[in-house]
Amino acid sequence: MTIKRLATIFIISGLTLGTSSCALLGFNQSNSITPQIKDTTTSSTEAKTETSVVSTPSTSHNAQASEVETAFKTNNGVKKDTKLNKDKTSSKKETASKSTTDKETAYKNTHSKNKKSNTATIDDISGEWYITSVGSKAIRQDDNMPYLNFVPAEGRFYGSNGCNVLNGDYQQSSNKLTFSNVLTTMQYCPDVNYDHEINQAIADGRSVHYTLKDTGSETYMYITDDSGKALLTLTRHNVQFMNGNWKVVAINGKEIDDDEANIFFDTTELKVHGNTGCNYFNGDIFIDPSAANSISFSGMAVTRMSCHKGDQERIMLVALEETASVTQDSDDSIVLLDNSGKQVLKLKRLPMGRRNE
Repeated sequence: MTIKRLATIFIISGLTLGTSSCALLGFNQSNSITPQIKDTTTSSTEAKTETSVVSTPSTSHNAQASEVETAFKTNNGVKKDTKLNKDKTSSKKETASKSTTDKETAYKNTHSKNKKSNTATIDDISGEWYITSVGSKAIRQDDNMPYLNFVPAEGRFYGSNGCNVLNGDYQQSSNKLTFSNVLTTMQYCPDVNYDHEINQAIADGRSVHYTLKDTGSETYMYITDDSGKALLTLTRHNVQFMNGNWKVVAINGKEIDDDEANIFFDTTELKVHGNTGCNYFNGDIFIDPSAANSISFSGMAVTRMSCHKGDQERIMLVALEETASVTQDSDDSIVLLDNSGKQVLKLKRLPMGRRNE
């Protein structure tokens, strides 16, 4: 009888110790996250992934743990890298129509908010910005470049420091940005030597100055501290003119007259959806930071309704697959080109709020 009681006490103590350990480490057991992080090979011990608040070095570990737990309860976890997420196929017409309406409403709200902010014009920093240099250190352009994606409608930013996923809130006023509630995963990447400097540039509670310079096909953002010292240089390709709803008027140079064939682009969220004239489709947008006016599509998913426009649908989907860049033909017309510069799709802008059924 004594042995059984001792065993019971030992087991209960062990469980209690395990729970306390989790609390001390700052993990919220009911709101844990699994960030998407690239694989890293270590010599002896596998790198562990934790979550922490980006802060100045003086912040204590206990304070970090408390802030992370509170942030998780508020935000329900870190939003994963938008470039790694895939939309599920929408199989109903109502879903696709609602998505378009929501996007258009978001754009209207953003523009309205910018107009009401004091009497000054707020610079448009929305969309994905690749970080091309940290201080005076240039970053090689490749598929794993660090980036920040600003979403004015949410007052949020998402991104990567080249090693870890991060996100937080930001406030924009005149030429100043203030960051708050900044979270990041904490994986060790021995081949990345600038992630810590990026974290410090956008640390929780930090305010920085920025200036924008438009060079035509690209816009540069220069982030500095109060003394004017360079912290980050970012670049954004100027393909925002694509945003919105478009009617397909020509495929491979051949005109078509089909009010049901349309495409909606969102270069901020890097998403595309539309209708081939027969079926709905959606997918991801990729912008190559090393190529001007770069645009390509991947992860395309299509509904499977049978109709008499099968040939049109096939060549339209192939045209989207072959797209490599975009040019603005006029204020209400854009052209998608393949790698050789050949026109594959010509689109005409639809009025805001109008959807082809």
